[in-house]
Amino acid sequence: MRENLLKAAEKRLEAKVAELKGTESRVNTAMGTRDKVEAERFKSIITMYENMKSKDAARIFDRLDMKILVDVSTQMNPRKMSEILGQMQPDAAERLTVELPTGPVLSPKHKALISCRRLRVSRPPTDRVDRLHG
Repeated sequence: MRENLLKAAEKRLEAKVAELKGTESRVNTAMGTRDKVEAERFKSIITMYENMKSKDAARIFDRLDMKILVDVSTQMNPRKMSEILGQMQPDAAERLTVELPTGPVLSPKHKALISCRRLRVSRPPTDRVDRLHG
């Protein structure tokens, strides 16, 4: 009797596991489709900016959120992006130029040092760098 109960419970568990695996597979397929659609949409946005006049794209880029701007500019044709960068407001172009190579790779300490170089300061105050680093 006990053995029969265990076998029945085991069958129910196996059925539930199979059901969950099927659900997981459908979710993964849906997520893959969604990611593909988002990538295509993003690519069309890149193409739209590449086909715009540089000065028109620059006006938009001047106001874009930096994360979005970095994502867009790294996907664009470098020649077209350089034309747009040349038409952007100097402050916005400088922020983008600093953010592109550094992104999340450099530590806040290194970003502070880069900022000091831009401001022609030999080195940042030690306490500020330590606060940024630690």
